[in-house]
Amino acid sequence: MRILIVEDEYITRNFLSSIINWEEHDMILVSLAKDGLEALNIIKKENIDIVITDLKMPKMDGNTLIKNLKEIKFKGKIIVLSNYDDFSSVKEAMKNGAYEYLLKVTISKNELLEILEKARADLINSNKLIKDNNIVEISSEKLKVNEYLEMYLKGEVNIIIDSNLEEKYLRNFNFLYLRAVTTDVENSEKEKKLSSFISNVINSCALDVNSKLMSLIHIRRNEFGIIIKTDNKIDDINLLARNITRNVKQYLNIKFEKVIHKQCKEIKECLELIENERQKSNYQINSKVIGCRREIKKIIEYINNNLEKKLNLEILAKVVNMNESYLSRIFKDELSMTISDYIKNTRLEKAKELLKDKDMRIKDVSISVGIQDQLYFSRLFTKFFNMTPSEYREKYYKE
Repeated sequence: MRILIVEDEYITRNFLSSIINWEEHDMILVSLAKDGLEALNIIKKENIDIVITDLKMPKMDGNTLIKNLKEIKFKGKIIVLSNYDDFSSVKEAMKNGAYEYLLKVTISKNELLEILEKARADLINSNKLIKDNNIVEISSEKLKVNEYLEMYLKGEVNIIIDSNLEEKYLRNFNFLYLRAVTTDVENSEKEKKLSSFISNVINSCALDVNSKLMSLIHIRRNEFGIIIKTDNKIDDINLLARNITRNVKQYLNIKFEKVIHKQCKEIKECLELIENERQKSNYQINSKVIGCRREIKKIIEYINNNLEKKLNLEILAKVVNMNESYLSRIFKDELSMTISDYIKNTRLEKAKELLKDKDMRIKDVSISVGIQDQLYFSRLFTKFFNMTPSEYREKYYKE
């Protein structure tokens, strides 16, 4: 069953789009519209079963939309949203052919689902539920492409996708790479909220971009990739990027340290971009690192790749063939921290990542970051993060 939500208030629009797991209930949220005029244009282009619409909107209100739908012989069901003071408008909507109404202030997931299932049953009984084989086929294609992208962008490069689908969706497309500031996404709940929010923004902008494919992949913790197959100009993609960054900052107080738009000829270019940005981030202790001399960057790279091993000034000086005292001095001059502090900080940040794996024992986490004494590791972790490793893991997975 194919759904269209029409609501001028951004917060309400996104609340309605995320309150239900549409796929789980065999429903497709086709698009989000900001007013009746935009909704009417969508309905003329798309097959829609259910319209959920506000009544008071700019450009074209809900009742005018209902009248227009009646004129074009819309066969689906219309559910209207109202406030307590909208009784006269609701009465007019029901008179014009609205199926049901919901109060905005009391709307719940179960209430909305109940009305949608009732509408579905009525559409099936009247044989008006859309059964477009082409739509089913396209949805199936996009699902396969999404499943492929989900694995590929997370590093499973040996998987294969049908050559026809690759040619249709993954040739000459746009790629948006977004990386949120790590400290802004500090637990699993924030990760889920960020992913869901970006998805909602994408849905609300889908009509403007007019894409053949728009796939959001949550690559890892604070990294996201958006594949967009469209014939539209680059300005539309840049507008989407601005909408995402602005709204995420405004509503979630999360900032992005990287937002990169790249036109790609094939999918491997996406993975190359991701890996390149990750390599850059390995150097970014602070803004000074990019300008560091080559030897310091080499030391940083060596430390990041060998955290489980013994690391000290003597070993690192040999890596770059430098005098120990000289290396120690220039490292501190360029990064405003000692080599030992950098090693300690990097090990603890890596430990935070490893602690998110529930199956990994804390002892094994400690050894994996080069700290053999679990008791010392726990004391050090607690000093840095004001909580024990066990408390951090519990907080991260706390719903």
